[in-house]
Amino acid sequence: MQHVWTALSLVPLPVCSELNRVFTEGMVSDLASLKAIVHGRVQGVNFRSFVEYRAEALGLRGYVKNLSGGRAVEVCAEGEKTKLEELIKHLRNGPSRARVERVDVEWPDYTGRFDDFHVSY
Repeated sequence: MQHVWTALSLVPLPVCSELNRVFTEGMVSDLASLKAIVHGRVQGVNFRSFVEYRAEALGLRGYVKNLSGGRAVEVCAEGEKTKLEELIKHLRNGPSRARVERVDVEWPDYTGRFDDFHVSY
């Protein structure tokens, strides 16, 4: 018997490895990693601040940075896959002064390496 602490008391629960496996895998499988390169007029138009604000609001972790050449921004983020997909929608629109031509998306393995979301320089 395994004991679980609740606000009221210790409640004995039978150990069910299958239930535990499904619960744990369900939690892990919801986590994903995203790498996106946004092309177009995306530098000098507050695109990084826009992405940082959106990513933080979605509870994501990672970074956004300008790429050399002045026409692309890199976004690396981790979190719930549905939230990452929502971020991609924001990336395709960008702030009002941006002109997004395309967004290249990759789904690398989840690492859990980020503590927050920030603008990288």
